[in-house]
Amino acid sequence: MATIALIGLDSVGASTALSLIRREIQATLLLVDIDTELQDAQVRDLSDAALFYESVTKVQAATHREASQADVVIITEGMKPTPGEDIYELVYFKTTVLKSILKEMMPINPNTVILVVANPVDLLTTLAQDITRLPKERVIGVGTCLDTLRLQEEVSSFLGGTTEETVVCVVGYGIIRARLLGDRLPEGEMGFQTRRGSTRRKISRAG
Repeated sequence: MATIALIGLDSVGASTALSLIRREIQATLLLVDIDTELQDAQVRDLSDAALFYESVTKVQAATHREASQADVVIITEGMKPTPGEDIYELVYFKTTVLKSILKEMMPINPNTVILVVANPVDLLTTLAQDITRLPKERVIGVGTCLDTLRLQEEVSSFLGGTTEETVVCVVGYGIIRARLLGDRLPEGEMGFQTRRGSTRRKISRAG
């Protein structure tokens, strides 16, 4: 049976685990968190969820070293920003956390696939590639997916359409993200410019 390790069991990690359970992924979920009390609580809750949904997915606690041998490793630990936090302090904190996680995981299964669920996505994904020495196709960053979904919802709502009909993409992170669409609209067109600041704040809520 395949193994999927989730490192970081806050709202993002727990939601990811629950989604895998509900999709009945035939795999063992290895749950890892530096907060052992949170880890134990999430293992119990998610094990109960697996029973409730009659899922074939198994749930168990694991260490960073055990997680390093999984087929897929999803890293979300320490990735939630603090409101008002300086961008440079945030980047320093996130890179420090990621380095610590990967150091504890060494040596890493050379066949594993690592998903970095974090912003700044390009920086952290590149850092993970450099530290693990895994091929770039095995270290994948998904840091802007949530931002893209939020922007898609905002634009489709404003235009009166559906999210299925709206194709947008957030590229990058920080000051320039989400400006690719807004800066290409004339000032005031469809009123989007007047809402751009509000939209940017909404899509930035989770960092």
